[in-house]
This record gives sequence, structure tokens and C-alpha cells, in this order.
Amino acid sequence: SFPVNVMELPSIENIIDGRVIVDKIKEIKVEDILGREPIKPIKFLLEKNIHNKNVLVTGAGGSIGSELCRQISKFYPKKIILFDHSEFNLYSINNELSNKKIIIIPVLGTVVDTNNINKIFEDHQIDTVYHAAAYKHVPLVEENQIAGLHNNIFGTYNLANVVFNKKVENFVL
Repeated sequence: SFPVNVMELPSIENIIDGRVIVDKIKEIKVEDILGREPIKPIKFLLEKNIHNKNVLVTGAGGSIGSELCRQISKFYPKKIILFDHSEFNLYSINNELSNKKIIIIPVLGTVVDTNNINKIFEDHQIDTVYHAAAYKHVPLVEENQIAGLHNNIFGTYNLANVVFNKKVENFVL
């Protein structure tokens, strides 16, 4: 959100030795660190799954979930239900999207709470789910295996069951 560019500078040794000049500084793009060619979204599919739909984003405050929310908001859903277990992250993404001309509903909770998930689906007639609620930092999850299993496996299982039972149109993991 800040106008800051990340730049790549040649090594100091190469600059001192005269092998590279400082003019060779270049801006780093996401594609440079992605490790593959970027895949462009298929606009038709996004519109089909989002436009005028009730969309639930789990893990809405995380790095992946919040970017999903930003992108989803561009396709004019009927409403976005932001679901996250982190109060601060949920507050942040809700606050960021609050100037959009769409209905945004923040829900504090966890995907392991089946009762809360069922209530969200009953209250908001969810059409599309983007499931990004997962612990993704591998070394941390390796040190906290029970929490990782509980959240990532049982949480996803709970959500998938509700999605199936409620006959939700679209589920994106």
C-alpha cells in the first residue's frame, strides 16, 4: 500500500571491480521470484463465480486470503463474508475494503468450529467459497503439528462437509 519499489543491486564486489555499473539496478517484479510464468486469471470464470454472488473467504485476513478479497471485490459480488480467526487481520481487511460499494460482513471464527460455519451458510446463502484458512508456514507447522493438523485437515474437512451438505455452487481451495 506504500509507493515503495524493491530493487535488485549487483554485488558490491562486481561494482568495485568495475564489472557492473550501478545503472544496472533493476526493479524486482513478482514474476522474478515466482519461479514460473504467471497465470492470468480467466475473467469469465471469476465473473461467473463472483458477480452478484454471496462469497465466503476463509482466512480472509491472511496474506493469500486478503489478496483474494481485494481481487474478488473488483467483480462486484452481492456480498463478501470475511472469515478469519485473527481479530486484527480481520479488522484490517474489513477496514481496507470498507470503501467498496459492496456489502462486506466480517466474521470472527475458525474453520474447526462447525456450528459457526453452518451459521454463516444459513445466514448468508453462500454461493462461492474461497478457502484460504490454513497454516502455511511450514517450519512453524512442523513445530506445532497438532495445531497444524487440527486447523488444516479437520478445518478443511469441516468446511468441505458443510459446502457439500449445503450444495454450494463453487468451492475453491
